[in-house]
Amino acid sequence: MKGKWIMWGLQWILGGLFIFAGVEKLSDPALFVFNIRAYQFTWLHDPAPAILAVGLPWLEIFCGLALIVNRLKSGALVLLIGMISVFSVAVSSAWYRGLDIECGCFGGGKKTGDYLPHLIQNGLILAGLVAVLWLVLKTPRSQAIGQVE
Repeated sequence: MKGKWIMWGLQWILGGLFIFAGVEKLSDPALFVFNIRAYQFTWLHDPAPAILAVGLPWLEIFCGLALIVNRLKSGALVLLIGMISVFSVAVSSAWYRGLDIECGCFGGGKKTGDYLPHLIQNGLILAGLVAVLWLVLKTPRSQAIGQVE
C-alpha cells in the first residue's frame, strides 16, 4: 500500500513538472528554438531545431498528462526517461565545451552557468521516473488497473 502512495505522489509531481515545462516552452517557441541552437550541435541542421521546439513540449505535456491520469503510463515513463537522459547528455556536452547557454528546460530566463546543480536536478528527476517505472513494472496488472484491492 505504501508503494502505491509513493508511486501516486511521484506520478503527480513528475507529471506536473513535465506539463509545466512543456507549457513554458510553448509560450515562446522562438526562444526555445534559440535555446536548442545554442547547444551548437553541428549535426542538428535547420529545420530540426524548429521541429523539436514545437514537438518536444507537446510530448512533455502528453507524457505528463499520461502520468497524472494513469493511462499509457509505462510508455510515457520510457519516453520521459529517454528525453531526460538525452537532455542530460546535451547539458553535459555544453558544459564540457564551455558554452554559457540557457538550457531551455523550463522556457527561457537565465544562463545555465553552473551546470552541476542542473545535472543533479536532472538526476533526481531521472531517479523519480525510474522509481515510478520500477513500481509500475513490479505491480501486478490486476492491481495496477484497479480490479483487485
